[in-house]
Amino acid sequence: MDNLKERIQLLISVKGLTNGEFAEKLGVQPSNISHVLSGRNKPSLDLVMKTLDAFREINTDWLINGKGSMTSDYNLFDAVGEDIPEAEPEIKTAAQFDKTEPEAGQEEILKLSEDKKEETDMQISEIETIRRENDNIEEEPKMEQKKNPHKKQHKSIQRIVIFYEDKTFNEYYPED
Repeated sequence: MDNLKERIQLLISVKGLTNGEFAEKLGVQPSNISHVLSGRNKPSLDLVMKTLDAFREINTDWLINGKGSMTSDYNLFDAVGEDIPEAEPEIKTAAQFDKTEPEAGQEEILKLSEDKKEETDMQISEIETIRRENDNIEEEPKMEQKKNPHKKQHKSIQRIVIFYEDKTFNEYYPED
């Protein structure tokens, strides 16, 4: 099997499902499956992940790369027409999970996850910096009021900071 579309067609056929039943089992619109099988669209990562989730006995490397057997434990061609039991998921401890190598095709998902984590960490760091700056700005007027509570306070603008969506900013300082 040269492409993912053909492997999805084979899976639907071996399972004895219609395209609509397959779509329902994955929780996607039937048109999504129709577009993939007709060649109009290529299968998305989301479709592949939903397929692997719905059919846990399917070998990830086979579905994504066409390597190895269709299932991890047995050949589905031997079991056509029989009730095929769901594969029992392997239960791992956190320590075992950290030591295992990712399955083929999972490296890209893990990299995207790490990239998203780094982006989130950067955003949190930026928010903390802004909060610290705001805390310092808010504390200064309070300190001035404590120094001379009888003197009438005149507040002036020290700086104006504008934050943009692309995570850049401009600072403006008033001229004295």
